[in-house]
Amino acid sequence: MFYGGRLLNHLAVDDPDVERFIELRRLNQNLILVMDSDRDKSPHQHLKATKSRVRRAIENSRGIAWVTSGREIENYVAAPIMKAAVKTVRPTARPQTGRFDRVLPRNVDKLRVARAVADMPADLDVLDLKDRIRDVIAFIEKANA
Repeated sequence: MFYGGRLLNHLAVDDPDVERFIELRRLNQNLILVMDSDRDKSPHQHLKATKSRVRRAIENSRGIAWVTSGREIENYVAAPIMKAAVKTVRPTARPQTGRFDRVLPRNVDKLRVARAVADMPADLDVLDLKDRIRDVIAFIEKANA
């Protein structure tokens, strides 16, 4: 299931109020949730309450709650790759490449940039990406054993 932004407020791992929440366990017993940290200053900045609540609930059950090491998922794309991808979509736009930057300018189509990034070789040596992908692979292998 893909979610974005404010939809997180309506997710629950084991909440009995099914009319208000999407029951994630009904989708799959083995949960992996990836969410932007939305931190804009430092890795020690506190997460918003909803993100913390959902993270705790997933980590206290069978699941992985991956909160991005940078501000958003786009921070995991290496700067040269992101710059090249954005240039193909909107040649005059300039992405920000700091760990806590909002990477894409508002006038750039995220989906088109994502497609351009997907067409380029992967670089897993950004932030904690390689370790997090290893965690996800191990979790999936264990769930399928």
